[in-house]
Amino acid sequence: MAAVVEYSANEATMISGHNVTLIEARRDDMPAIIQIASECANWLFCDGGNLSIDRLDSILLATDTGTSSLIWSAWKHREIVGFVTLNNIHPIHRSAEILFLAVRSAQADAWIYSDIAKAISRFAFMHLNLNRIEWKNYAGHRSINALYKRGGAVLEGVKKEARWRNGKFEDLNEWAILRDTWQARHNTTATKRNLYAIRPTG
Repeated sequence: MAAVVEYSANEATMISGHNVTLIEARRDDMPAIIQIASECANWLFCDGGNLSIDRLDSILLATDTGTSSLIWSAWKHREIVGFVTLNNIHPIHRSAEILFLAVRSAQADAWIYSDIAKAISRFAFMHLNLNRIEWKNYAGHRSINALYKRGGAVLEGVKKEARWRNGKFEDLNEWAILRDTWQARHNTTATKRNLYAIRPTG
């Protein structure tokens, strides 16, 4: 079992990936996050057209009783290109759910999705000491499904006709990855120096 690196609240706000840097979202990041959510509302599990800063907490940071949630903006070349949320962080079960992972339409390629997912997983397993991460996606997203499989995620089930979208019911895939699986596939010797990055300015 890899050692869990101790961190402070300030240190934990920035996570370095290969192509993007995840930074714990601030209020002035929210207009960009709302715009991205609106662009992606067709496949996010929310009505992006009705999003507002006042509603973000209840939608993007939804979490069960006894758990907590966090949201990060994804930065590339001093621009917010996406965001990700870690919801239902349970201190006893050591589990959490990636409820939203969205990338701006102009930046929507598999490498950005993969980088965000890898960065948030590294943070969750090594710094929050979680044992399990889970998430859902629309079953028809074949490229995203392939990305999850390559990352070591296991398809645990399919919820048939679980969401109404584009005039029809669609299936949801239910994915998960465990700490042991993640450790077996990735270098777990990350340190504070290579995990954290400097927040973009200007």
